[in-house]
Amino acid sequence: MNDEMNKKQTRQSAGTDRRAGGEKVRKVSKKSKIAVSSGKARKKRVNSSLEIEQQASSGRSEPQKKRSVFTKKKSAEEKPERDLTTSSHTAQRIDRQRQKLRKERMEARKAQLVKQYIALGAAAVILILAVVLLAACPGKSGEDFRTGEPAESVGEASAAETAAGEDSTAVEEGMTSVSSSEVRHFSFRVLLSDDMAGDDSVLTINEFKSILQQLYDANYILVDFYNISGVQQNADGTVTYTAANLHIPEGKIPFVLSQRDASYSLDRVGKGYASRLVVTEDGQLTDEYQAADGTVVRGSYDIVTILEDFINEHPDFSHENARGVIGLTGYNGILGYRTTEILGKSLEEGNAYAVYGVYDVAAEIEGVQPVVNALKEKGWHFASYGYNYCSYGADYELVVSDMDAWMNSVSGLIGGTDILLFPCETDIGSWSEYKADNQKYQYLKGLGFGYFCIEEAVNPSWLQIRSGYVRQGIKEIDSYNDYLEVMGES
Repeated sequence: MNDEMNKKQTRQSAGTDRRAGGEKVRKVSKKSKIAVSSGKARKKRVNSSLEIEQQASSGRSEPQKKRSVFTKKKSAEEKPERDLTTSSHTAQRIDRQRQKLRKERMEARKAQLVKQYIALGAAAVILILAVVLLAACPGKSGEDFRTGEPAESVGEASAAETAAGEDSTAVEEGMTSVSSSEVRHFSFRVLLSDDMAGDDSVLTINEFKSILQQLYDANYILVDFYNISGVQQNADGTVTYTAANLHIPEGKIPFVLSQRDASYSLDRVGKGYASRLVVTEDGQLTDEYQAADGTVVRGSYDIVTILEDFINEHPDFSHENARGVIGLTGYNGILGYRTTEILGKSLEEGNAYAVYGVYDVAAEIEGVQPVVNALKEKGWHFASYGYNYCSYGADYELVVSDMDAWMNSVSGLIGGTDILLFPCETDIGSWSEYKADNQKYQYLKGLGFGYFCIEEAVNPSWLQIRSGYVRQGIKEIDSYNDYLEVMGES
């Protein structure tokens, strides 16, 4: 029992010694941590002192000896004062930079304003010069005239932006000056006799007479086609086209009239259409009309003769005795005369129209000359409508083939022309303008064509003038419904 008590006391004593030893170890560890911590703190204070000394040195006006990192720590009151000084210098630098940027921006803005004022001044000078030139040269202030823009246009200039200025001092009393860009162009086909009309798809004789009366009542006045532009003759023999103004009676609306394909084709003879144009013994123009039974009568059955009758009754409908433009094809001759060489050949020789007869071409050419001369004396102009309804939007080779045939069979009979009415509602280029690299334009220009007429479906009138050509939009009226649509009454 005593042995057990002794063992118990021995274990208690050993436990006490171990606890005491543990506490000593913990105390030693704590002291080590404190020592390490104190070392880190001293190192941190040293680094802080170095940073403070460096910042203070950068702000001094005179170099000072760098203080030891082991100098006495400054009081808490000195640190905020040094931080405030550093912040103040930084703020000053930022403020100086802002002022510099502000100054640079102001100078740049002043320079920009100066440039703008210079540009505005130059524009004002140019505008003044343009007004002076317009006053000195009326009717020649621009080359491109449009009365409106197609749905694609082309971002294009309107007629108001390029039209020539009106010189009121040169206009006689009771007259007014009108830009040629306002001239409308109405184009018709051969008329059909009313008693042969099966539907309303073709314009008839009485409908055309009614249209002329309506135009007259609405104060329309017929003007000469060549009045749509001016022409300057150059020393090298070429011409330059310029803008033009028309002086017409006040309140009148100018228009140009043309007829397309006045060949009086063989397949229409005896079917309600005029067969040819002739000159009477007293020098008047009239039509021959072949009835279905073969009877031939004379009278006013088509565009030319009906318009002549109307002008005789209403002389004021024609401005300065103006007439229209006659577009000619060549496949069946011209004006009802079978002047094309192929029409003198047989079917076996390649004449597809031999079923209507084989003609003495030489006699036909002789017979048409008095008619051509009479039309010119009246004031009518001739134009090409292509040889055989070839689309001039087709390949270049087809266009050349068609126009070469026209030049060989028609041009010499009428003494040549510089007007081209494009067949099939086509054109040879974009509406914006004919470019120098347009092969078709260069070919046609080389043949002497300078006036080009195209179908215009959007604007009431359209005119484009360049130094090398004139292009006008036309309204093709092939039925009375077409006329109502053109006049905005459909």
